[in-house]
Amino acid sequence: MAEQDKEVIPPAPEAEPETTPDQPAPTEGDAAAQPDESAPLEAQDASGAAAPEAGNTRRVSIGPQRFTRAKAVKTAPTSAQGSELRQRTQVLSNDSVKEVQKAAKESRAAKAARLDQRHRFVLGRVADLLGLEAQAVEDFILDGDQLDQFDALFAQDGSKHLLFYYQQSTAGKRKDNGKRVFIATPQSEPLLDECVYCIRTTPKAISVQNVSDICFGTLKAGAARGALLEGLQSMLANVVNPVLSLNDNWGKMDKTDPQKDSFLDALDKFRASLSEAHAAVSSSVTLAPYEYKETDGSTRLEKLKTAHDFEQAAANPAFVEHLNTLLASWCRQVEQVLAESEQMRKEADDVGPRAELEHWKSRMARFNGLLDQIKGAQCSTVVSVLHLSKSRYLEEWRRLDARITEEANEAKDNVKYLYTLDKFCEPLYKCSPVVMMEAIPGLINAIRMIHSISRYYNTSERMTALFVKVTNQMITACKQYIYEKEPRIWEQDKAELTTKFAQVRALNEHYQACFHKEKAKLQERPEGNQFDFSEMSIFGKFDSFCRRTLKVEEMLGIIERWNSLSRSKIEGLEPII
Repeated sequence: MAEQDKEVIPPAPEAEPETTPDQPAPTEGDAAAQPDESAPLEAQDASGAAAPEAGNTRRVSIGPQRFTRAKAVKTAPTSAQGSELRQRTQVLSNDSVKEVQKAAKESRAAKAARLDQRHRFVLGRVADLLGLEAQAVEDFILDGDQLDQFDALFAQDGSKHLLFYYQQSTAGKRKDNGKRVFIATPQSEPLLDECVYCIRTTPKAISVQNVSDICFGTLKAGAARGALLEGLQSMLANVVNPVLSLNDNWGKMDKTDPQKDSFLDALDKFRASLSEAHAAVSSSVTLAPYEYKETDGSTRLEKLKTAHDFEQAAANPAFVEHLNTLLASWCRQVEQVLAESEQMRKEADDVGPRAELEHWKSRMARFNGLLDQIKGAQCSTVVSVLHLSKSRYLEEWRRLDARITEEANEAKDNVKYLYTLDKFCEPLYKCSPVVMMEAIPGLINAIRMIHSISRYYNTSERMTALFVKVTNQMITACKQYIYEKEPRIWEQDKAELTTKFAQVRALNEHYQACFHKEKAKLQERPEGNQFDFSEMSIFGKFDSFCRRTLKVEEMLGIIERWNSLSRSKIEGLEPII
């Protein structure tokens, strides 16, 4: 009877037969496939066999076969059993936590044992630069799996740099609410706050003796756009450039080697590029984004694909009003940009011609960025829908679009011509007045070409401003030439100083002569653009500078004459001298 209670009901497509004791017992394979039936049965007869009751049988489907058994009734555990079960679970849980804590403690101790004097020297410098305690920095590093990257800095031909971030971690599974120090790379984690970089200056393995060959520095980023670019540019301008300029040890290369000047000039250009990139990023304008709202009947812009989709969207009054509000905000943003571009430029009085190129490059980047957004998918979709709905803002938007396009074209054209002028201006930044004189004719001719063929830059105001910047740079170069060896003018050799003053005045005369020569050539062709610029604005400052050199020479002559009296042996001159 015990085996007959688990009899097999053969499958039947039409109807399922009742369970009868006459059916054969299941095979061993079938019995093994049955689920666990260790639960107590609801009723048993005297012989211990299960006695199924009517309505209490159920089928358990396993594969293609179905089995029936008496319905199991689970007995609820008593309160004492439940309490014991909870206590056993709590004990297991506490044991697991202790095991995890023990393993973590052992792992941390093993990491701490790997640290030596080299590690602690680096961590100490990092702590000093971040304004933290050395032990706190060490604890941060031991928290993660970062020692392998740390050790790679010391290995022979190992990693040439290492970055210690001090910020909230955003990469990986761990995200901290507070700032912490950890080793990272720009590829794995963006720099959002502060970082200390370590650079090794030797391919040899770093030991305790040469650990000082590692150089350290800091970089800061921030919430403002372009903050990292500004930090890098500031580091080059305030640390790297001054140190290299004052460096006297260039190895086998002589101090007067032109390669040194070429390197420093390339570094200056790189720093200027960083400054331009920072200006472009910080001044960029981002049009307000479209916000999808299900409650006001809006439609996702990316779902508008066909002409039918656009017609349906244009027939939705709530959606059209939403887009009208968005386009009106865009018009206000563009108007603001155009108004700012028309304001008077604020520049220092002594800026050179490269400042003009930087200005137009920054302007080109700003307008091109805005133009890219106007031609983008979001703006094109919004304008298309509002065109079908005959929006009242479209006319104003098209007018502003045309102005932005014209401003972008103007900036691009001016940058193209000013770039051709840059190579002629290079001697003004790195040569003496004597060498500079050779570059003046080519510079004046290049400016004449810009004045003749440029579409936007050939106005009298802009050409005069460009000439004034050229004059400013000449004066700046002359000052550097005069004070090259001795910052105190009265301590310099009088004969050498007088020679420098004469060369400066010769440069001014040559500059004006080349200008008047080009002006005379243009006057022979009256139909072309003429050099009708204010010569007082262009040359007035240089003339004043040359007059001051004459006064200094006169003063030097007076000092020399009175010094000759001090060397005289005539009696009675002491009160006069």
